[in-house]
Amino acid sequence: MHPEISVIVPVLNEGRYLERTLASTANQNTNTSYELIVADSESTDGSMSIAERYADVIIQCEEKGIGAGRHCGAKHAGGRHLVFIDIDRLLHAHGGYQLLIRRGIVLRRHKSFLLGTMTVLGGQEKGVAGA
Repeated sequence: MHPEISVIVPVLNEGRYLERTLASTANQNTNTSYELIVADSESTDGSMSIAERYADVIIQCEEKGIGAGRHCGAKHAGGRHLVFIDIDRLLHAHGGYQLLIRRGIVLRRHKSFLLGTMTVLGGQEKGVAGA
């Protein structure tokens, strides 16, 4: 059975933030099935040892960069909905993935819009939108 949500985190030498980001993503209080995918662009800083503790799937991407990591992760995702989390973002535990789905904040396969609220590490809460 496929998960309801695939959470995709592109990574390239992101050890500084990776632990907090993956922990906030993996520790959601939800009954929604999800998989956590780390799409790595050949990290050399030990990021993958952190990812191994949290990720359901780790993918080695040939191309480097955030966009390439998102694309690589999406190609391997099994969920009905896609959530892309940048490495310097934290998901709020009280929101949960079910809330994201109800509000239409996650990407549905073959759709191209994302809207939500996250916290930027070292910063403040911000609304985000992207096409």
